[in-house]
Amino acid sequence: SCFMRRPRHWLHWVLVVGAALVAIEYVALALVVPQYVKQAIERETGGTIVVGQARFLLHLTLRLRGLRLVDSDSHVLVTIPQLTVTPRWVSLRNKTVWVETVKVDQPLVQLKRTQMGAWRWPSLSASLSHGLRGTWDAALASWRIQIGTLEIEGGAIEFTDEALNPSFHAVVDHLSMSLGAVTLPVSALQMSGAVSGELVGYAGHAAPFYCSGWLDLAAKDLQA
Repeated sequence: SCFMRRPRHWLHWVLVVGAALVAIEYVALALVVPQYVKQAIERETGGTIVVGQARFLLHLTLRLRGLRLVDSDSHVLVTIPQLTVTPRWVSLRNKTVWVETVKVDQPLVQLKRTQMGAWRWPSLSASLSHGLRGTWDAALASWRIQIGTLEIEGGAIEFTDEALNPSFHAVVDHLSMSLGAVTLPVSALQMSGAVSGELVGYAGHAAPFYCSGWLDLAAKDLQA
């Protein structure tokens, strides 16, 4: 004998609910969470770090664009067109965050001494100290961050001394850096890496350089 099976309406609703959950998660990761990260960075640093755009990619990779570090007089000291953070794992039990890579593309650092002799240089610790007081200090004090590789590509450091006559201007250009096994807090910093670039001084004379080695901050050991 033949008979007709009734359609399984519950399966249809399970698929609908599942698709809705995926859509909500996508909207949260693509729109809500990046904006929260952007606003949190600017708020916790007192506006000294400005983020143009924050976006999550596949595997929760965070991409920040248009980063600027400014001083109290709104002078731009550091510009980072793009910074990408690729996470690996988070352990609540060990209070450790493992990050696969942190890649910084074409950062520009500006160091300057004015005609009045005042120095302007970036101080990331001063920016972070604004937010690491109070609740953040208690929440993050016991956490560790382990970064597999920290990469900097196409960077530049500009130095200008207007107190001299004539003024002096030098650039460290084409700066590339690769640091491995970076562990934070800095008190436990151990890492190896390599740095290369080109030093440009008077009349455009340039000299390339390269350095690689190992740093153990706890043991105060530097091998290059």
